[in-house]
Amino acid sequence: MNNRFRLLLPAGMILIIFALIVGGRIPYFLLYFYALFLVLPLLFGYISLSRISGTIAIPCKEFKKGDRITLEYSVKNRSPLSMPSLIVINNTSKAITGRDTQPIEISLKGGAIHTVREHITANKRGYYTTGEITLISTDAFGLYSLRRQIESSAELLIYPDPKKLSIFRISASREAGDLIINNLSFRDFGRINFLREFRDGDSLKAIHWRQSAAKDSMIVKEFEKRGDANAVIFIDNSREVLSKDVDRRLEDLEVDIALGIIGHCLEHGVKVSLIHQEGSVINRAEGSQISDMKPFLKILAKLSANGAHGIKDQLEAESSLLSRGSNIVIITPMVDPGLGRLVLDLAVQGLNPIVIGVSDYRNNIGLIDGSVESRLKQEYIPVILLDYSSDFEKTLEEAYG
Repeated sequence: MNNRFRLLLPAGMILIIFALIVGGRIPYFLLYFYALFLVLPLLFGYISLSRISGTIAIPCKEFKKGDRITLEYSVKNRSPLSMPSLIVINNTSKAITGRDTQPIEISLKGGAIHTVREHITANKRGYYTTGEITLISTDAFGLYSLRRQIESSAELLIYPDPKKLSIFRISASREAGDLIINNLSFRDFGRINFLREFRDGDSLKAIHWRQSAAKDSMIVKEFEKRGDANAVIFIDNSREVLSKDVDRRLEDLEVDIALGIIGHCLEHGVKVSLIHQEGSVINRAEGSQISDMKPFLKILAKLSANGAHGIKDQLEAESSLLSRGSNIVIITPMVDPGLGRLVLDLAVQGLNPIVIGVSDYRNNIGLIDGSVESRLKQEYIPVILLDYSSDFEKTLEEAYG
């Protein structure tokens, strides 16, 4: 209720009591005038707002994150009466930019049209099928505020911005008939090719401590570089785990991580699959070269928290279809004991799981069970924790590069 309206209520109660006790023409005249003073602006605002129409013009094409987009919306007063104050809020602009938009206050004469053209930067990936503006009608005394939503159909696709990873380690299969590739990202850490002296840039994880102690110098293990690696990415977009997601932050972080890994694999000719949900349906997309990137971009642009199944259900449904030695990348905000047990089972089956837990510490969203993390690391299963506010590329490369 408007503060000004609250101030008028005591006056109305006094007038009612005064008219009932004293009676007479003047007290009732004041009471009727007071009632009209309250009712007429409300009635006028309701009728006027119902006679307002609007259209939203959104370019029906594909953009990528960071592109400039021109939105145009028009508001028409179909009534012969003037509307002294109308506030227009472009909700479509906020959805695309992720920022609050500045309301525009206008007045419309009878039959008049007001058109606004707005240039915005697409900061949010997504698939937009409607454009929306909010109209707020206020009376001259500021007593009432009436709202109305106007929507127009649209089809706007904004691709996410691919993040480039300089390195992401993928284990190769141990099957026969392997190929060798000259890329440190795809090494078989089960096969040592040869030993050599330490060089600047070598990972401390590659040091052969026993040989180093024997030779009194730093010796590192050089692993086979192999071309039969493959990665299967499971992205958790279930409604349950993302129900409290603020401004789609975790959803966007999952997309950025998945896209970074996909781009890195395709760039090096490594087969990669993406498992995601659309409602109750579990879908798969595959590619093995950089020209296969666009289908992944389209899928991840449209990805939303609409999955009916949890990540464990997805893994259980698909694990029997995965070949031994496959790298399983699990991206989820829910790393709990149930998932931990399932990941251990995947490792026993000869798969190579990698768990990436995402969270939003600022809004206390994302469950990462510390005991599960420790248990998985004891079994040499990589667990990488990423917060929305962190530099995920740098964290991912440092944790698993």
